[in-house]
Amino acid sequence: MSEAKSNKKLGTRVLDSVEYIGNKLPHPFMLFLYLAIAVVLISAIIEAVGVSFTHPGTGEETAVQSLLSTEGLMYMLESMISNFIGFTPLGLVLTMMLGIGLAQQVGLVETFIKSTILKAPAKLVTIAVVGTGIVGNIASDAAYVLVPPLGAMIFYALGRIRLLVWLLALLG
Repeated sequence: MSEAKSNKKLGTRVLDSVEYIGNKLPHPFMLFLYLAIAVVLISAIIEAVGVSFTHPGTGEETAVQSLLSTEGLMYMLESMISNFIGFTPLGLVLTMMLGIGLAQQVGLVETFIKSTILKAPAKLVTIAVVGTGIVGNIASDAAYVLVPPLGAMIFYALGRIRLLVWLLALLG
């Protein structure tokens, strides 16, 4: 019994620390912005040190150029569109996001999530909740709002209190 309690406490501590760290992280857009600024600053530092590299294909030696310089800023602005156009999955991702956004707005995602969990056999409820949460994560808002409470209600109705406690611990 004491091992189970100590493991529970360890599990709770791990979940608490993950939640604490997750709450301290800034918004993903801000993370992207911070990383972009870091790359620009690192390029300036590396240029100031005088680092150069040899191109493996041509053997030509090239010095690192700062993105803070006029040429660097022009390079970033001029290559921005070609970078997005050259990123092949971008069109597919944008199209999928438009489709998923439409499905979420008309209620298709919410209906799918509710019907999948509520109609699952008792033996497969856990798998249905986890699977629906994974699939529903594509439409992030709907899954995050609907799956935990529905799963908690079903676990409670089935007498699976341990699963309910675990699910609530994950939610913080």
